[in-house]
Amino acid sequence: MSCAFQGCNNFDDFYCLAPNIPTLGTNVFKDSYYKYATLHVPSSSLKAYRSTTAAWREFGNIVALTEEETGLSTIDNEQLKIDKVYDLSGRKQSQPQRGINIIRMKDGTSRKVLIK
Repeated sequence: MSCAFQGCNNFDDFYCLAPNIPTLGTNVFKDSYYKYATLHVPSSSLKAYRSTTAAWREFGNIVALTEEETGLSTIDNEQLKIDKVYDLSGRKQSQPQRGINIIRMKDGTSRKVLIK
């Protein structure tokens, strides 16, 4: 991914959904104004992005992604009162699987849940 954003002068916000800091190629942000932009990263990785030796830490502002930005929310297994589980194709599952699941809760609400 060398020179991927080289010369990009018009971005104010940059979104990186990777919880583990991606390795940057050479000159990825060369001659761009990323030092004035805001980097949005997973909240669990905020400290790592701010302290890395890579160019990620040179963004002007590094903030946690919000639920609205990702469309995903984090919930603990104890909070789940599952009625039914479906895969993304709508097939009923006996239990949540790795990946994205559609879960119908006992209170009648539904959620998209990512299982790592």
